[in-house]
Amino acid sequence: MNFVNMLMELTKEYESPSSFWKWSAYAAIAATVRNNVYFQHGLGRMYPNIYTLLLADSAESRKDAPMRLASELLRGVGNTKVIEGRSTHQGIADALSYDVANKATGVAIKGGCAIVMGPEFSAAFVTDPSLISVLTDWYDYRDIDYINLKMGKTVIKDRCINVFAASNETLLKSVYTESAVYGGLIRRTFFIKPDEIRPPNSLFEMQPYDKKPLVEALKSISQMKGQVIIEKEAIKIYNDWYYNLYRSYKVSGDKTGVLQSLHTSALKLAIIKAVDLLQLIITKEVIEESINEVDALKANYRSYSMGVGRSDLGEITKIILMLLFQAPNFKLTRRAILQTLWSDVSAEDLDKVFATLQQGGLVEVSTGSNGSEPKYILTSVALNQLKG
Repeated sequence: MNFVNMLMELTKEYESPSSFWKWSAYAAIAATVRNNVYFQHGLGRMYPNIYTLLLADSAESRKDAPMRLASELLRGVGNTKVIEGRSTHQGIADALSYDVANKATGVAIKGGCAIVMGPEFSAAFVTDPSLISVLTDWYDYRDIDYINLKMGKTVIKDRCINVFAASNETLLKSVYTESAVYGGLIRRTFFIKPDEIRPPNSLFEMQPYDKKPLVEALKSISQMKGQVIIEKEAIKIYNDWYYNLYRSYKVSGDKTGVLQSLHTSALKLAIIKAVDLLQLIITKEVIEESINEVDALKANYRSYSMGVGRSDLGEITKIILMLLFQAPNFKLTRRAILQTLWSDVSAEDLDKVFATLQQGGLVEVSTGSNGSEPKYILTSVALNQLKG
């Protein structure tokens, strides 16, 4: 079994939801890989470092357990810096600038590859006006980073930073201010919400599970080095999805940049999934899974998005008509529309809009064969009006 499946199997009886365990596994892999693996993306290299935030208002979601496990496993591997506790960004930069002795292995942990962990994101960092801009900048890899402060110059080599934290929406908004939402930090962060409510478990009758197989699996991943390539079939699947996503930029009201960054998020997740399989190849299956997972996260950003609003059905109708008008053959599935307009329209509002459009003779429904999903198609009446 690969690392993610092993972790999911060992934690299936715990109360924390599956989504929290899965993304703790992704965060652990990303930190373990460091800057050893990359994907050549145009003129630059993409590294699999990620910012992950477990977001839940209720304590029953048990956000702390997945974070504790990830920390223990990473310290067991001992190849990357694990930074925990309340810190200033200047203090973190200082810690990244020098080598750290690993008492367990005797091998020094070098460079600026690290994971910053905070069980409560708002308490993990000392308040600083420049914090949001610094975290936004840290998302990108730098082979050399110079920081000039009054007390002297700090030099960080191979800066590749991951962030793994937890919070609730009330406390998060004290950190993810307007500058974070519209300045780029939110689109660099995976917002992970509970995907289930598990049965209660007091843990009294459970035996401690052996973490050694998980540590050994991560150690195998830590040996992965080199360039990740993508198969031709995977490229076609990615392009079909990305081109449709790109066209939607003109009609979606997302000002946070989340929609515009989904393609980067999908590629980073695909790299993580590939190395979890101990391969440097992004296959068709890997890219499909990655696209579906990042698509599914879009609703988690709804409260931070600046869409048209669910109550303004007239404006939503205009957006949907323009989306269909720009689509190939003027047709789209219901799912594709919901995925594109994730911040603007609910499923209930979408049904109301299409009921009105059908009654007005502007849209027809093409029933799919063999149980395939039906598609909405603009009629000639609608096309003549829109072209005019």
